[in-house]
Amino acid sequence: MGDDHPDTWYSRDRPVLAEILRQMEGKPGAASPGDIQAELGLSKEQYWLAIQALDAEGFVDASLGPNGPIMNVSADARRELGAWPTPENLADRIVAGLEAAAQAEKEPERKRALQSAASTVKSVGVDLFTKWLETKAGL
Repeated sequence: MGDDHPDTWYSRDRPVLAEILRQMEGKPGAASPGDIQAELGLSKEQYWLAIQALDAEGFVDASLGPNGPIMNVSADARRELGAWPTPENLADRIVAGLEAAAQAEKEPERKRALQSAASTVKSVGVDLFTKWLETKAGL
């Protein structure tokens, strides 16, 4: 079943999306189709197939056609690439921050409190914290 449709997300579409974001973050303005194709070694046809797939998911706007610049990427695209937080990766970062703070802490009581907080969030709270972020923080 999976052999009927080869993976294009990791081999083509995600690299195109990442390159678009890289170009947009590197300089103001739009991402250039020619620059993206050259950087990734894609033909115009492969590039356009990727852009159409990304447009169908709402990650980019392909309304300017195969030769038109990509003017923006969506918030979902930024989250998919890890450039913006998701509830899951934000919770993971908080746990990592608590663990790092506990490791660096010299005062034993405060060190135990930080270790306990990290342990609690890890064992019970990540799912709850993630749900809270999704509903309350709008992530």
